[in-house]
Amino acid sequence: SRIAIPTPRIAAPARSLVLPVGMKGGNSLSFDGLNDVLDFGSHASLGFTGPFCLEGWIYVAQEVTSNYRVIFARSDGPSWGNGYAFESRLPGSLIFWINNYSSGPQVILSMNQIGICRWRHLALRYSGAGMSAVIGGKDVVDGTVYSGAVTVKVTPLLFGYHVGGGSYTRMHLCGWRAWNRHVTHMECAARARGEEIDRTSLVSSWSFEDGATTTVVDSVGVNHGTITGATWSTLAPFTARVASPARLPA
Repeated sequence: SRIAIPTPRIAAPARSLVLPVGMKGGNSLSFDGLNDVLDFGSHASLGFTGPFCLEGWIYVAQEVTSNYRVIFARSDGPSWGNGYAFESRLPGSLIFWINNYSSGPQVILSMNQIGICRWRHLALRYSGAGMSAVIGGKDVVDGTVYSGAVTVKVTPLLFGYHVGGGSYTRMHLCGWRAWNRHVTHMECAARARGEEIDRTSLVSSWSFEDGATTTVVDSVGVNHGTITGATWSTLAPFTARVASPARLPA
C-alpha cells in the first residue's frame, strides 16, 4: 500500500504596512507631551515661500483637549503671524496653517479622521492655489483657497513645540519628509503604501530610525534634528518583512 506523505503548510506572513524604500522598520521617536522637542534648525531650505508639503507617519497618543498642542511649527510667538504650523484646536481637531495662526490659510482635520493611538500617514500641503491634506493616502481634506506667498521669518522648525509658546504633544513620529513642491494625491497614496515617488524637490528626509542618538539625521539635506527629551521607541508603523514564508511541519 502507498504511504501518504503530508504536504508542508505555508505560514501566512503577519499583516503589516509595506516597509518603505530605504527604511529598516521597527523604530520611531516618542514625545512624552511634557517637555520633549525636536529642533531641525532655521536653514533657509525649510523656509518655504511657495508650494510645499510635509508628510510622514504620526501616532497621536492623547485626546485633543486643549488648543495649541504642537505637532510641528516654523513660526514665532506670541503673535505667530508668519511661517507654518500643524497644531491642535478645539473641539477635537488639528489645523495646518500658513502665515497666521488665526486668520491665515488653513486646513482642519478632525481627530475622528486621524484617530487616537493608531498610526496614520499624513500629508500637509500648500499647492500655490490652496491648502489641503491627505489622510492615509486616501481621504483628501480641502482647506482655504489661497494663491499668495508664504511669509518667511528666520526661525527653527520644531516638532513638539512652538517658538514662543504653545503646549507639548504626546506622540510618535516616523518617516517624515519635507518637499519644496506640491505632492500630488497619487504620490501621497504611494508614500502611504511605502513606495518611492519622484524625489524632485525633496528637501529633507528623516527616517526617525536612528536610535540611541540625540540626533535625527536628514539623509538628503542639511537639516539634521537635535533631540531634547524625546526618546527612541520600538512602536513603529511597519516592521521588516519576512524574505520568504516559513515552512511548518504537517
